[in-house]
Amino acid sequence: MDMARAGKRLHNEGAFRARWQADNELAQARLRAMASVVCGLFFGAVHLWGGIGPLDQLMALFGVYVLACLAWLGVVKQGWGSQGWRLVIASVLEQGLYAYGVSHCAEQGTLILGAPMFTALGYGLRFGPGMVMLNVGLALGFLTLGFQASPYWSAMPSLCVGVCLATVSIPVYGTVLNRRLLGMRREAERRAAAWEAASKTDPLTRLANRVALMEALEQVFGTQRQAARVCTLFYVDLDGFKAVNDEAGHAAGDQVLVDVAMALGDAVRADDLVARLGGDEFCILAFGLADPKDAQGVADKVLQALARITVPGHANLRIGGSIGACLLPAPDIASPRDAVRVADELMLAIKRQGKGAVRIHPEPATWRAQA
Repeated sequence: MDMARAGKRLHNEGAFRARWQADNELAQARLRAMASVVCGLFFGAVHLWGGIGPLDQLMALFGVYVLACLAWLGVVKQGWGSQGWRLVIASVLEQGLYAYGVSHCAEQGTLILGAPMFTALGYGLRFGPGMVMLNVGLALGFLTLGFQASPYWSAMPSLCVGVCLATVSIPVYGTVLNRRLLGMRREAERRAAAWEAASKTDPLTRLANRVALMEALEQVFGTQRQAARVCTLFYVDLDGFKAVNDEAGHAAGDQVLVDVAMALGDAVRADDLVARLGGDEFCILAFGLADPKDAQGVADKVLQALARITVPGHANLRIGGSIGACLLPAPDIASPRDAVRVADELMLAIKRQGKGAVRIHPEPATWRAQA
């Protein structure tokens, strides 16, 4: 069963990761298409303004780039080929086109010097270190060839080296920093979840505590009365536990509490909630249990489970239990606190009458009369 659950969890995680990667690729394709159109319009406006000279070569290049981005968006939407190959082909085309533009457009190409490094950074942030290294390598190779082939750039070797260094360092640093920040965020979330779980867990028995029980009861009652969920709350107080502490010691008493926790968990269903309120008091919230006979049956199983608990070296010490139970929803129980109070009072009434029994609210006869 555990292996099956683990396999199903791994399958779900794999499906989620694949879907997340696919959404990332489509989002990047859309962003690339929109950015190409916006940049094309910007360069067109600058070209018409003429403040930095004509940009005819750059405009022609961006016309091709816009068409390529729109066509590639269609390829991604259709899902042609595998995602890995699509990313590789897109990287080669994109970095090659940028390097060609920088080299061929000479002075005009300075306007798109940052495109290769920011494209590589985008791939790294979306798809991880493998894609950033691929894009950095492609950008570095294409730019180096372009600089060597261009008389304009060959005359400025120091600038070319600076551009290559920035093309490598900025994407790699940005990707590493992003992954580290994500790791710190996950660790903070893990610690917060651990603290929250600890605040709702009994440290000795690892059962839910009073806080967790009250939260579960809040969900049972719901925000509207008609939304209340059918269930039964059992309030269990151990009989004979004080003698265990007095005669066998507190270490033996703690072990008995752990054994009780395990016995209660085995006596109910996996979906039911077992909580330790403190000391030798426990609660069980059994969902979907609305019939007094069914509640009596569960309580009997609990008493039988408690009766089987032994104290090593002390055969004379036995554990029992007194149980108060209330079926929910009930007309005279308006809140989680009322439910716990009623179940507690029923348990105390059993204690006064001789212990080792169960009392249910409403009494079965009353329940049948209401029905």
